Amino acid sequence: MNDILKVIVYGGLFAIPFLTLYVANDYFFPYITGKNFAFRIIVELVFVAWIVLALADVRYRLKFSWVLVSFSVFLIVMFFANLFGEHPRSSFWSNFERMDGYVTLVHVFLYVLVLGSVLTTKNLWGYFLHTILTVAFIVSLYGMSQLGDADYGKNRIESYLGNAAYLSIYMFFHIFIAFWMLVESKVNWHRVVYGLLSVMF
Repeated sequence: MNDILKVIVYGGLFAIPFLTLYVANDYFFPYITGKNFAFRIIVELVFVAWIVLALADVRYRLKFSWVLVSFSVFLIVMFFANLFGEHPRSSFWSNFERMDGYVTLVHVFLYVLVLGSVLTTKNLWGYFLHTILTVAFIVSLYGMSQLGDADYGKNRIESYLGNAAYLSIYMFFHIFIAFWMLVESKVNWHRVVYGLLSVMF
């Protein structure tokens, strides 16, 4: 039973970065809704599996973290800010064009909660960060293929995110991750790869 739960938890956590590549063309907002619905479903499945796993195995139980404490306080503050805001319904649920809202924030919190509870070794974090960089590499390649395409404009590429501004922020985070891996690595050819990825991003 525990093995099945581990597959669900780890499989879900490592699947989420790949949602960046998912474009739901059948939806009115193909770059937004598909990713968000899939993210929420996976997080909910992972969270339930993690709860059961943590009850059965103490190694997967919640550990103290100031990041988690800060996020919890932020969640509480945002709840009341949304509740007493100009339009509480939109603040909590957002809309299909953005899908940010408080509901998404709660799902991000649950994702961070499980991620911090099960990725407890440097090796596991290494696998996770390499997964993220692999996805970013694919996103970059597809973005570069859009250069010079009349549909996108010569210097405005969107890749799988559908918005050049979203892509720039996404890449900004991955520049930092690749550079941090470069600094941490002790293998020269690994450092070359991380450096090239950082420049590419």
